[in-house]
Amino acid sequence: MEFTFTIFANVLYPHCGGDLNKADFVTKLIDKIMTKPAALSEKGYLNPMRNKGARIRYRYFDGTRPIPRQVANKISGYINKSRFEYFINEFSEHTRINIAKVLNEKGISSVNQKNVHEKCADIIEKILIDGKYEDVA
Repeated sequence: MEFTFTIFANVLYPHCGGDLNKADFVTKLIDKIMTKPAALSEKGYLNPMRNKGARIRYRYFDGTRPIPRQVANKISGYINKSRFEYFINEFSEHTRINIAKVLNEKGISSVNQKNVHEKCADIIEKILIDGKYEDVA
């Protein structure tokens, strides 16, 4: 199965979204994959999602608007996979097992609670760099 940002965000949201609305969850996902996402540049925050309105971010979540290549490229320049791995590992073992289970059901092979943090970081990195993730197990 081809994974897009929308599919990935929808897989994680029930398990990792907490009290966040879907637009803010998009910002959080990108914050967690970037080095220094809240740092300011001359054009605003390094995390471009922090510079977007809630309606745009919600459209990225629901798939009615893909993340533009230019925005993804900006994020890609600051990817820090270990931050995303840490984010996933902060959740309970039960949550990590559930995420792994859903990823397996969606066709992502070889995922379990011990490697789900690495697999999730790989998936979001690949989506941001290539626009999609395809499992090649």
